[in-house]
Amino acid sequence: MPRLRTKIKHLLILLFLGYGYSVWLLHKSAKKPARHVSSKFSVQPREADPTLKKFIKKLPLKERFEIERRHIGYNLKLDQKDAFDFSSCGMWPAQYLKNKQNQAPKSNNQAGQQIAADYSTRRMIVHSCGGAGREDEDGILIQEEPCGQISDRLLSTVSLFVYGLLTDREFFIDWHGHPLRSLLRTPFMNLSPPPDPPSPKDAKKASNGQSWDPVSVSLQDWEAEELDATFRIQSTSVYLDTRKSVLRGESYGPQSQQQPSQHVVRTRDQIMTAPQLRVQLNRGLAQRFLTDPSYADQLESIGLRQHNAYECVLSFLFRPTQSIQEMIHQYRAVFKTPGVVTVGIHLPSRIEHVHSLQRSQKSRLDLADFEQSIPCAQELSQAISKKNQSPGIRFLYVILTDTEHIRQQVQDQYGQHLDLIFPPLSYQLHQLSLQGNNEDENDKFKRRDVTYQHGDGQEYHENENEESTLLQSYLFSETDYQIVTATGFSKLALFRKGVAGRRTAVLMPSNDEAELFKEGSKNGIRLPKCSRLEDAIAPWDLIASFGSLG
Repeated sequence: MPRLRTKIKHLLILLFLGYGYSVWLLHKSAKKPARHVSSKFSVQPREADPTLKKFIKKLPLKERFEIERRHIGYNLKLDQKDAFDFSSCGMWPAQYLKNKQNQAPKSNNQAGQQIAADYSTRRMIVHSCGGAGREDEDGILIQEEPCGQISDRLLSTVSLFVYGLLTDREFFIDWHGHPLRSLLRTPFMNLSPPPDPPSPKDAKKASNGQSWDPVSVSLQDWEAEELDATFRIQSTSVYLDTRKSVLRGESYGPQSQQQPSQHVVRTRDQIMTAPQLRVQLNRGLAQRFLTDPSYADQLESIGLRQHNAYECVLSFLFRPTQSIQEMIHQYRAVFKTPGVVTVGIHLPSRIEHVHSLQRSQKSRLDLADFEQSIPCAQELSQAISKKNQSPGIRFLYVILTDTEHIRQQVQDQYGQHLDLIFPPLSYQLHQLSLQGNNEDENDKFKRRDVTYQHGDGQEYHENENEESTLLQSYLFSETDYQIVTATGFSKLALFRKGVAGRRTAVLMPSNDEAELFKEGSKNGIRLPKCSRLEDAIAPWDLIASFGSLG
């Protein structure tokens, strides 16, 4: 018996020591983020985002361990080959790639004349932004315009790709001077267009007298009705146009009797008849195509619908770089914690597509311009708790903004009683010190330091860069519910969610837009009642009906 008691005593001591060691390991792992074997970060994302680190520390030890387990699991998938989900999107990508391969120029030993002939017979559409311009047939230099930030570009990219599917055209991208390759991968195909001839005079003629000389069309900042007329869209959804038409006092919408201008008619004819197009566009049209019965039937027959088109097309065209994907994994591991509901809130410092007379003296927005957004998120959280009958739910509010000033305002006003996360701005991403970055010199990130004068006379510093915008966009898509605005950023993040985002977004306008919402009340458009979940959620038709469209 004494020997047995001694063995039991030793066993208990070992168990106690083992338990203590396990607790120490868990605590250490929860403090030090897991690294992928191919990680390029000298500082991990969690260390560059103190708000994320602070929230994790509030969680029980077991949940912190589960976060690390999920994070490791996500990162282990980084080395897997890119795959496309045909089950939810249909087989159109396989058919598209097959047709693209069949149309590709044949390699031969002849001079470039044969190549020109191959290009001249291919039907294609190029999303073109910000080039140096080219001469038209009269020798006049046509200057290409930028297509906005990355979110606006991707909205219009998806729209033109969908139009290419409708008209049997290959799709290419030519974003002159934009660091696309540093932000996104194109794993399934090359999106670079064939080179243009220097001018129509110098174009190499094919054997049949044709040449690769696409028609260039600019649709920059066109009104929604003009775009509908150009693409022959007859959508069943309504418009809430917050742009110039409201200020001019004009009547727009499906009931408008205005006839398209000669310029619109001429552009429509070019788009319909030209086999090769270069289109400058900074607004979304995919939702308009998918609410037009004739276009919708054609797209649904290949597997594209209103609530999966953006998700499927973006997944086919682009994938985030490994470094951005690794940062997404860090946040996703936290967002998927059981009992945690994430509410993303977009608070932009400007809304490009809103032309308000009241904005003339103020070039930047602040928290006061979105005074209803965070209270709406709080009311929405209460409605979710009531519906789920789970008082133990922890709500995590993910603030998406592009300026330090708004972040600080939110922190000062709500930081004491809400769990807040602020995904990194560009200067914080810079702290990650990416190692071994082999980006092309022409693809360097456009890190612009913008200093502007705020209303109270103080200077605020803002860093802008496309990498930060893209990361925040993906993280916005990862949240469970979203308070969205009229911007392309909000719409891209929501539409990318696919079917999962169909009943998750509340459209909360800025103060200026709220006035314009009242103009649309005759069409049944109302400001959301955030305390009532079903009434608060906005249909995608409404979200895509104004601003950058969709």
